[in-house]
Amino acid sequence: MPKIELKSWIKGLDPYLLFILFLLITLGLTTLYSATLYKGNISGRHLYFAKQVVWVTIATVSMFIISLVDYHIWDKLSFLLYITSVILLLIVMIKGHISLGARRWINVGPFLVQPSEFLKVSMVIFLSHFLSKYGRKMRAIKIVALSLIIVGIPFLLVVKQPDLGTAMLIAFISVGILFVSGIPIRYFIYGFISVAILSPFVWHKLADYQKKRILSFLYQSDPLGASYNLIQAKISVGSGRLFGKGFFRGTQHELRFLPMGHTDFIFCVLAEELGFIGSMILVILYTLLFFRMATIATYTLDMFGKYLVVGFMVMLFSQVLINIGMSIGIMPITGVPLPFVSYGGSSILSNMAAVGVILNVYRQNKVS
Repeated sequence: MPKIELKSWIKGLDPYLLFILFLLITLGLTTLYSATLYKGNISGRHLYFAKQVVWVTIATVSMFIISLVDYHIWDKLSFLLYITSVILLLIVMIKGHISLGARRWINVGPFLVQPSEFLKVSMVIFLSHFLSKYGRKMRAIKIVALSLIIVGIPFLLVVKQPDLGTAMLIAFISVGILFVSGIPIRYFIYGFISVAILSPFVWHKLADYQKKRILSFLYQSDPLGASYNLIQAKISVGSGRLFGKGFFRGTQHELRFLPMGHTDFIFCVLAEELGFIGSMILVILYTLLFFRMATIATYTLDMFGKYLVVGFMVMLFSQVLINIGMSIGIMPITGVPLPFVSYGGSSILSNMAAVGVILNVYRQNKVS
């Protein structure tokens, strides 16, 4: 790449977004190191951290490469990306890797890849394409009906895995993009009423462990069984108090009371070690990240670009809301990772890819 092009590329990056993003990643890697310090034998203690560093490096390079790609190309490839994601979900149903009672992964060499993570990105792109192209040409009822079909197919495949957390994220993403598209509020009210009416049917279709998680969230009546994870998570968060116990001094994960401290409950590790102050710093960083994304969406006049930024912002915001919510006991446990902080290759790749697209939208629109 010629020197002048490199300077132009660097100048076109959003310094505010990148600064906040890498602060989150640094905080996440530090917390992950602490969360896995006492995991396994001596030779394997740093395995998770080392793998995550590799994934973060790959994801960062991928993000910068994607930031160079004109985001309008995703408009042309949207249907292909959507169909590919659906096919991958079908492959998961047939020959996917089973872990903890769920079939969600595909073996790719030594790694496990979770196609539902990439589905979220393709869903944002395809919905953005559909609404930007047809949103002002069709009646609202037709837009809603076709959007339900677009969302419904992968939604049902994800529920079948079963993966209630990702299914919730798909629903949040679709509602967020449809809301920005100008769909009348009454359709969202109709949707809420429909969900309430169908909830008894959905309850009977849930897996037994999902029912137990929801009941444990409501009643916490089984402290050594279904409610164990939730109770230990709340103990971890509460024991951090104002300033925390300090990095590498968290006892809940060190003594292995806190399950999945490097993935689902990494916020609990951070809250125990850095306390309320550290938790608020994390929340403030996320708030600044979403505020910056909202600013980019506001200044983007191209509707496809606007929908992309809003969709990815809702995708990331929903993950933060669900993960922190379940860690402090205000939402059921669903196994949704904390963006840029939790361990997981598929998660960091999909989230960084989304940021790469947003960076390109920023580059092509005059954002202050």
